[in-house]
Amino acid sequence: MLVAEPAEADRIYLELKERSRRSKRAAEREQMMRQIIKEEIIEEENDKRKSDSSSSSSRQSGVERQDAQSKILNIL
Repeated sequence: MLVAEPAEADRIYLELKERSRRSKRAAEREQMMRQIIKEEIIEEENDKRKSDSSSSSSRQSGVERQDAQSKILNIL
C-alpha cells in the first residue's frame, strides 16, 4: 500500500473499511443470537422446574420457541 497509486490506495482503504463493517455486523448478529438462545435456555429450565405444568403451558412454550426461532431467522 505504501507504493500504490493514490486511487489504488483509496480502493484498498475502502475495501478494508467495508470488511470491518461486515465483520462488526456479523459479530453483532452472533451476539444477538447468543442472547436469544440464552434466554430460550433459561425459559426452558424454568419450565422444567415447574412440575405442575399443564398442556396449555406446553402450548405456550411452543409458541415462545417459534418466536425465538423467528427472531433468529430475522437476524440472519
